[in-house]
Amino acid sequence: MISLPDLNQPFEIKIILCFLFLTAASFQDLKTRAVSDSVWVKLLLCNLPILMFETKTVGLSYAAAIFISGLLMAIISASFFYLKIWGGADAKALICLSVLFPAQPDGLFLDSIPIATLSNSTVFVLTLPVFLFLKNILDFKKRHEKIKPKELPLFLTGYKTDVWNLIKTQTNKKGNKRLNLYPLLIERYDFSSQNPPVTQKVIFSGIDFREEGEQNYVENLRKSIVAGKIDKYGWVTPGVPYLIPISFGFLTTICFGNLFLKITLFLFK
Repeated sequence: MISLPDLNQPFEIKIILCFLFLTAASFQDLKTRAVSDSVWVKLLLCNLPILMFETKTVGLSYAAAIFISGLLMAIISASFFYLKIWGGADAKALICLSVLFPAQPDGLFLDSIPIATLSNSTVFVLTLPVFLFLKNILDFKKRHEKIKPKELPLFLTGYKTDVWNLIKTQTNKKGNKRLNLYPLLIERYDFSSQNPPVTQKVIFSGIDFREEGEQNYVENLRKSIVAGKIDKYGWVTPGVPYLIPISFGFLTTICFGNLFLKITLFLFK
């Protein structure tokens, strides 16, 4: 279990509140693909009395730790956001954790709750390519489809599915109450000209074909599949928000500590 500074009732309340808010934000992200900023404001406001109590108890050094920890995570999160590694909600979640659980001067920075949460969530995310690779091997074998060398990188980021059926069953369902665990297209075709033939580009961030701005593209895609110009089977990536691994990473951090750090120390001890 992670080393917690002076574990007490207020600290436990922070842990419970954070996990509840992270869980609620994850469900909101699954449903709407967006998390309201009010979620993070409410999280901070609910914990404000506890932060004030801890600052009064520990002293101004704790307030300094909050500022420095929040600033460092803001820099890290903003960098990841602009690199399109994750979205704004993921960045705000980790910034909130850094403010609520600042790294202590006498503690190991890599073992602090926000950094450990980031590390653990990354461990969870890295298991997905392994699952996708195995799924693709089995699917290609089932369809008796030959594996092309240029497709191998896609084995780790997505999987092939019947795009035609996907468009028919998923389009116009946005706004309903079910969880939107729909996949995102990672192939984009150029329909601007019929000569030369349609070409494709790989977009690892994924295309949400249910967005209003993509409807013309989806219609061209549908017509091309019907006309037999492109294969109905295309590459997609799972539509799982990064907030889910962050939530699991936070829970794992509280229970077991920084798994990545422990694994690294075990391998190189």
